[in-house]
Amino acid sequence: MDVRIRPYEQVHTLSVQLGSQALKLVTKPGLPYWDAVRPADALLEAAVQVNAHSRLLVLGCGAGLLGAALAPRASQGHLLLADTSYIALEMARRTLAANGIVNAQVLDTPSALPTHANACDAVVIVAPPDRKLARRWLVEAWYVLEAGGTLWLAGANDQGVRSVIADAAALFGAAPVIAYQQGHRLAQAQRGAGTTSLPAWASTPGIAPGTWREFTIEARGQQLQVCGLAGVFAHDRLDDGTRLLLEAMPAPHGARVLDLGCGTGIIGALAARLGAAQTELVDANLLAVASASATLARNTMGNARAYAADGMPAAPAHSYDIVLSNPPFHIGKAIDYEVAQAFIAQTRQALQPKGQFILVANQFLRYDQLLATLFNKVTCLAQTSSFRVWRAD
Repeated sequence: MDVRIRPYEQVHTLSVQLGSQALKLVTKPGLPYWDAVRPADALLEAAVQVNAHSRLLVLGCGAGLLGAALAPRASQGHLLLADTSYIALEMARRTLAANGIVNAQVLDTPSALPTHANACDAVVIVAPPDRKLARRWLVEAWYVLEAGGTLWLAGANDQGVRSVIADAAALFGAAPVIAYQQGHRLAQAQRGAGTTSLPAWASTPGIAPGTWREFTIEARGQQLQVCGLAGVFAHDRLDDGTRLLLEAMPAPHGARVLDLGCGTGIIGALAARLGAAQTELVDANLLAVASASATLARNTMGNARAYAADGMPAAPAHSYDIVLSNPPFHIGKAIDYEVAQAFIAQTRQALQPKGQFILVANQFLRYDQLLATLFNKVTCLAQTSSFRVWRAD
């Protein structure tokens, strides 16, 4: 088995220019703009007003470059960096260290609330393409900001930033666009004093702080309560691909099972309910890990746990009997076969000699060809007009 470090797994330290600053960017494949300065960062670096005592939260910090640029300006203040991506946060820590930044903290939790409520005079958001996640971040910014605090919001036109700016205007009262660059735009808003009537979407379960989007599913004769947060794939429903996998997967009686890219935890929770001896659920999305943990708790799954990882967890080789996945092999809008290939190779190494890798994919994705390069046998267990479930032995 080839266990060499593949391109996806390599961490890179790049010398970049952000505004007038020469900085080190520690990064890796798997992140949008992983090998370049994000246009949103360039807009924000030039516009965000920071003084020596500023207290900032950066939502969507990516690999931490913007935080490294802003922190020296707040020499007696403090920066908080947050992202949904475990990978981004690991790189952000390294980027801060590479630039000698000591007044910035990378948050390990999926929300800055309630710990940092009314604690910041500015919040910076790099708008994600998922509007529901963007709304979650806008509401979080509202509660994190002190009265009179400033929201800075930047994002790509082709990833829906206009809609996010409209949502910011509905929440804050106004959010005028103040700059444009490279297909991106930047808006600014102010947190008013006192209370205000928030838009209806701000209280939506899974978006409002401290809430879950809860629903019930039935599969394989079992009923599960599921918890989801905005920003997680299919956070409010059982998607068709996962349903097909649940129907086709082998009974996991007594097996050690891994749910890779667990989302809300449906696959892993059902495996545990169907008799797996031990089930691990991993995802690079911290909101997914929180959702999956809540799903396990709702269903009293004592033989299962969820945690964050970049691909396969750092477990000993040949640790699992079955790996199940509805794989998140996307970076932005693109299908990344390099990521898929790395994950498949990692999975092969993590399986017992007679272990099985079961995954579901869209019909047009030829993961069977990637699987066949590393596994002895690849079988289609089930298919619809939209999806196939593959088993690799």
